[in-house]
Amino acid sequence: MGKKGKSKKQLPKKASAQTKRHNPRRQDRFLTEKEFRAREKADRARRRAERKEKRAASSSALPAVFPVFGVLATGILLSVFLLLLFRPAKTFSEEENRNLAAFPEFSLNALAEGRFTENTETYFEDQFPLRSAFQRIRTELGFLTGVRESNGVYYLNNGRLAEQFSEPDETLLSSTAAAVNAFASRHPETKVSFLLVPDAGFFYQEEMPKEAENADQGAYMDRFLGSLSGGIQKLDVRDVFSEGISSGREYYYRTDHHWTSEACLTVFRAVQEEMDYPDTPMQATVLPVSFSGSLARKSGFRLKSGDRITLFTPAEPGFKYSVTYDDDGMSSSAFYDLEKLYGSDAYELFFSGNHSKIRIETTADNDRTLLLIKDSYANSFLPFLLGEYRSITVIDPRYYAEKADDLMRFEPFTDVLFLYNANTLSTDTELKNVLQ
Repeated sequence: MGKKGKSKKQLPKKASAQTKRHNPRRQDRFLTEKEFRAREKADRARRRAERKEKRAASSSALPAVFPVFGVLATGILLSVFLLLLFRPAKTFSEEENRNLAAFPEFSLNALAEGRFTENTETYFEDQFPLRSAFQRIRTELGFLTGVRESNGVYYLNNGRLAEQFSEPDETLLSSTAAAVNAFASRHPETKVSFLLVPDAGFFYQEEMPKEAENADQGAYMDRFLGSLSGGIQKLDVRDVFSEGISSGREYYYRTDHHWTSEACLTVFRAVQEEMDYPDTPMQATVLPVSFSGSLARKSGFRLKSGDRITLFTPAEPGFKYSVTYDDDGMSSSAFYDLEKLYGSDAYELFFSGNHSKIRIETTADNDRTLLLIKDSYANSFLPFLLGEYRSITVIDPRYYAEKADDLMRFEPFTDVLFLYNANTLSTDTELKNVLQ
């Protein structure tokens, strides 16, 4: 028998390179700290390269966009320049109720003093196309951030608008009062009266926003009325208005700088005794159309509701009158132009706005005649005077180029009435010219 051999233990075969299986997860688990930091650094470099490549791709598109914006900006600027150059310059702003600046006359003296440059800037500001639209946008954006002033108009806490009253020029105040006194002294046989009416801001001081900067309108009125001579009848309605406004009377429009017809009726009744006016019956009609007035247009502030106008006409049966406008020679049997109610300035329905001279003839049973020297506040007061005078001549010194003394020589008026709003009078330079 042969010898049994021992069986050899089988060892596992060594895997060849071809049969090794790659397990990256297993390898990562055993990375050394040095290898891990190296890989992290490589990843950061890769991401930086990708970002740089994206920026390069986006910036390569910008040169194609820049010319488009450049052409648009150049076109807009060129259009504005051509409009300013060839469009007829506006002389009056209905939104702001003021005359616009004209292009200044050039002179070396004006250039050296800086007046030409300053006036040129004012001209381009006033004549800039779409100026009103930009004004409204600026006002609305400011209102959202708490700004309650725009272009000299305040948005009051009670939801109405009022004009700013700036510090008056004392020299102008004195010269205007002196001119009125001199005029009255030249016509001692004529009854001369001065009715000076404060604006809404005087009565709503407590409703003004904190940033409001107003001069003392009451002190200005005291100084002016105190400067008038003793022969002039001074009509001061501040106390009457204060009482009415405190009881809820609407004596001023909420969106306009004028007083209301109700205020005119209150004043008429308050001065009846001083002016020797009989109690003339009047008929009232409230117009059904609301409007947004001069302060809303000037400032760009928008109120939730507009204003309404009440018309007053003599209620006496058979009473008639005629109105002649000297600036165009037109005559009318009515002083209310209702079409203006649907225009840009509804207050112009009174006598179709301001005119240099108006002549009114009435069937009043008396021989009294009146010369009324006024601003626009008088337009809504005139209907209450129709039954008091046989004839009324009205002049507005802002548009009237002749002298009041010439009118006095042509017709010896029994009465002369000055009717002004305090804010207007404080900056008026034309009244003294008409009286001199």
